[in-house]
Amino acid sequence: MGLLVVGLTKMDLRGKEIFMIQISNLTKKYGETAVFSNLNYTFENTCIYGLVGRNGAGKTTLLNILSNYDKNYTGVISIDGEKMNKVDYLDMPVAYAMDQPSFLMS
Repeated sequence: MGLLVVGLTKMDLRGKEIFMIQISNLTKKYGETAVFSNLNYTFENTCIYGLVGRNGAGKTTLLNILSNYDKNYTGVISIDGEKMNKVDYLDMPVAYAMDQPSFLMS
């Protein structure tokens, strides 16, 4: 199971800022095989989301896209209303710990 920790940007009743991630028409293919086709979802409030599914369902692919490791997709992912490609990695309210981080492998 993959875990996605999301902080969402709206103001709560106390005036505290929270963040929001919105996925619009996300399509991801490996060759001719579609992993996602026009996926739409909004991660709301400060929550921990669990992704559950069988092998090959797209859990890791979605996490890679949301964490900006995979930019080969169509659709729009917005963080705080800004398209994700404009968001600095250090400012992203997404935390993702890979099982086997490839950038640490030699």
